[in-house]
Amino acid sequence: MSRRLPSSLFTLLCIGLIAWFLALATFSLRERSPETPGGASPLAASAVAAPEPLGAFESINARNLLGVSVFPPEARRDRKGGAGGGGDGEERISAEGIDALPVSKRGWKLLGTIVSSGRDSRAVIQFDGKELPYREGDTLQGWKIALVQRRTVVLAKGGARERLIMGDAAAPQKAEAKPDEQKAVSRAKLREELGDVGALMRNVSVTPQTVGGYNGLRIVNIQSGSYIEELGLRKDDLLLGANGKPLAGFGDLAGLGELADESAVTLEVLRNGKKTIIRYDVQS
Repeated sequence: MSRRLPSSLFTLLCIGLIAWFLALATFSLRERSPETPGGASPLAASAVAAPEPLGAFESINARNLLGVSVFPPEARRDRKGGAGGGGDGEERISAEGIDALPVSKRGWKLLGTIVSSGRDSRAVIQFDGKELPYREGDTLQGWKIALVQRRTVVLAKGGARERLIMGDAAAPQKAEAKPDEQKAVSRAKLREELGDVGALMRNVSVTPQTVGGYNGLRIVNIQSGSYIEELGLRKDDLLLGANGKPLAGFGDLAGLGELADESAVTLEVLRNGKKTIIRYDVQS
């Protein structure tokens, strides 16, 4: 006659067998797992590994694979207000600001650009039949190569800024209109009289005004015998622009002294409702 095990003893036996199998499986897994130096698991070791420095990815950024508008690293820092600028006090401008700059009419031709980190960005510019490379910070006939971008170079001189554009992206040059009046002026006198805005404003009073869709500076009053009168300007003339640069506000008067560096100055004036062009041949 066989004896039947009590149900409680059978339950304990099943629990013991399950625990034994679990222990055996745990030890088997520990023997198969490789140990990393110091006893740390591979997962823990990868968690504490040092990340790649951002500088390691700079070469990818410099290659500009997508062909987007790229600023050199120090230019990005300058735009954010950080250190590392060019040291000349010039403020970097945004891509939108560059597009708003007037296209240079100096007859120079931008043949190519290389955008790189640091001050290594270069541009090849053709002028006077010569093709020469320039770095950011170099000067060309008094104009500084302020910024080199893809297919674009920003030129700066004093408070004036212009841009050179490569190839067919450049705006077509308009044929210079025949002047209605033409005068010869002294370079030294022009620089002396127009370079000091304070003295200039004591001899002439102007105010921003729009007449017939033209924005400019209207001459309210002229001191008798002043240099402005010698230039042939009259009361109520609306000054529109000089050498293609608009004269729409008081801030535009600050760069008038630089016109003395040009070989000629073309002044656009609205006089009695008619556009008048006055050309001044600058003589040394």
